[in-house]
Amino acid sequence: MENVVKRKFNVFDILIIIVLVAAIGAVLFVVQHANAKVNTYKVDFEIEVNDVDAAIKDCATVGDSIKNAVQQTDLGVIKSVQVSPYKKELTNYNSGQKVMSEVPGKYSVTLRCTSDKATLQNGRITINGTVMGVGSQIFFQSKDFAGSGIITVVNPDNAGTNKGV
Repeated sequence: MENVVKRKFNVFDILIIIVLVAAIGAVLFVVQHANAKVNTYKVDFEIEVNDVDAAIKDCATVGDSIKNAVQQTDLGVIKSVQVSPYKKELTNYNSGQKVMSEVPGKYSVTLRCTSDKATLQNGRITINGTVMGVGSQIFFQSKDFAGSGIITVVNPDNAGTNKGV
């Protein structure tokens, strides 16, 4: 008589099948998402930087690119710069009223920027992963100017429509 060894289906065979199915699924997922087109939009936004020293108030330059200082991703280009005296709410102890008063040697710098790389993700406007929400704090840098500011204006063009840039 011949010794015929019958192979039984075991746990290792099941694991190999699971790994093969997962690998095929991963390849299909990557191929499908690589061909997906991402709509980008033009967005104008403003960053207000307060309490800036007089020595650096004029360092922001129109035409310089601006990027997220934490993620090191591009946010757009500075279109205009506005410098004004920094005002702070102080208490007048003689009258007991709160008044807005200029702080000597300090300035508010408003950077008006534009980007054509904005996307709409879950109803929020983002530029290269940075959520552009009004009131959000942002750490930024350009060629000669860096700091922390507040996003005060976000004006998207065609965001949420089928018209991309």
